[in-house]
Amino acid sequence: MRQTTLSSLSRYEQSERDAIVAALAESDGNKSRAAEILGIGRTTMYRKMRALKIDDDERMIAPGP
Repeated sequence: MRQTTLSSLSRYEQSERDAIVAALAESDGNKSRAAEILGIGRTTMYRKMRALKIDDDERMIAPGP
């Protein structure tokens, strides 16, 4: 199911998702710090995570190819 969800993202959405996951990995899962790294607000970060289906299990995993 997850594969279907990820493959249905546009290139822009996938790039945005990869950036968020990378920022979360860089900040050791600290969402406020990750939002700061990305230059977005914390509330925006939570909204984008929900929209792009980024859960707590994968926030520590760096994006792959």
